[in-house]
Amino acid sequence: MEIRRLPIFSIRTRMLVGSGLMAVLALLAAASMIYAASETARRLDQVTAAQARMELYSTLSARISDYAVVAIEAANATSITWDARNARLYSRRDIVDESFGRIEQALAAHVGKATDEQEINRRATFSLGVARMRAQFRALARAMEAADPSAGVAPLRARLDGFATQFSPLLDAAINEERRERITALAAIEKLRGRLLALALGVGLLAILAFVLFQGTLIAPLLRRIRTTAKAASLIGGGRLNTRLDIDRRDELGLLFANVNRMAARLDRRRAEVDADRARLEEIVEERTAALREANDALAVIDENRRRFFSDVSHELRTPLTVILGEAEVGQRALGLSDAEYKASLDVIHARARRLNRRVEDLLRIARSESGRIELDQSLFDLAAAGREASGDVAGLVARQGLILDAVLDVSLPTLGDADWTRQVISGVLENAIRHAPGQSRVSVTAETGEDTVSLTVTDDGPGIPAQEIERVFTRFERGKTARAGAGFGVGLALARWVMESQDGRITVASPAPSGRGTAVTLSLPRLLEGDE
Repeated sequence: MEIRRLPIFSIRTRMLVGSGLMAVLALLAAASMIYAASETARRLDQVTAAQARMELYSTLSARISDYAVVAIEAANATSITWDARNARLYSRRDIVDESFGRIEQALAAHVGKATDEQEINRRATFSLGVARMRAQFRALARAMEAADPSAGVAPLRARLDGFATQFSPLLDAAINEERRERITALAAIEKLRGRLLALALGVGLLAILAFVLFQGTLIAPLLRRIRTTAKAASLIGGGRLNTRLDIDRRDELGLLFANVNRMAARLDRRRAEVDADRARLEEIVEERTAALREANDALAVIDENRRRFFSDVSHELRTPLTVILGEAEVGQRALGLSDAEYKASLDVIHARARRLNRRVEDLLRIARSESGRIELDQSLFDLAAAGREASGDVAGLVARQGLILDAVLDVSLPTLGDADWTRQVISGVLENAIRHAPGQSRVSVTAETGEDTVSLTVTDDGPGIPAQEIERVFTRFERGKTARAGAGFGVGLALARWVMESQDGRITVASPAPSGRGTAVTLSLPRLLEGDE
């Protein structure tokens, strides 16, 4: 991908140059405004000061006129004393002296504001004219105050005319000078306004030129490249990973374009790898699914054969056992009570046949439970008797394991439910306890009557069940980690729970048992009180 050598400045440098130019123009405009405001204020101050001094000169002229009027009136008045006449003249003289003092202060301030020596000298000449006018007035005042009243008004008028002849040109010259000062300041303000207008137009044109240059060389190309980047990002985000950006400049955006191209290339390679991995995974899943399907089909055949085996064996055994039971019962009825041995033999045949028949019924119940066809009877039975029968069912297994079965069931535990299924549940719990109990240990069965329930508890001395696995043992097809191989004619704990709960009872497991070791399984059913049917 070729990079054309167009600009050598980065975006940052160009933005700094553009912003610096804008800053210079802004500073120039600000400096112009500050200079204009300062110069205008200075010139306006000159105009105002000149106008104020002109007013002071006018005030001085009026007060000198007042002084002359008072002097003429005093000379004509013959009814006032000399001291009274002089008092009136003194007060008017003091007023005129105050006006001269104010003018001198204004001229001194005017001289103090001068910025060069030539201007200082020029303004100082104003004070010389005022000093001559003040000297002339003081000479007039001394002459007026020393005049002889008996000489009349004519000498006073002559002196006033002579004063006016000398004073008026000086006063007019001072006023004209202040007028020229005022006109000069106003002309300077007007000239400054013209220069400022030309400067403002120049700065405005430079600002417009800078904006056009900045927009055309930086902003517009930058926005165009940003839009190109956004469009490429949208295409890449939409899955078109073969999208690439043309790198035309060696700047920050050119580096960004290169990074975007590298990212898109990496994503394209990664997508190809993911597609290949997905294809391989789909092949593996298909193979494993086919294998699992075959295994499930094989298990279904095996399960169907097993259920058929249980059903066939049960039906095959039931017919001869029924005959044995029937013949034994006939023999018992025909036998006299005097032949004890023969009767005992028939009793054994009958008991063994009943036990064998019960085993066949157990097999049938298991087969029905596997196929989902379970029906529970509701009849009165003794839970303790069911426990004794279950203990007899596992007597052979107890002997083979070398255990001691301690069944304390000499009480009556009346309840309502299915006696055969309950007995088979107890047998299953006993078989589990026997398989998990170590050799030469004890398995106990205890009965308990509660306020509302009757219960049997089977306790072994085995290794127990971890707390996290207690609930799992009630799950169908689950076996605890301590389970041993082998099976009997009992039912699993999952089916046992269903049987107990279907009879309004429950089954609970405690591990370790209250004795501190092993496992205790308790089967509880509702207690049948007296008067209940």
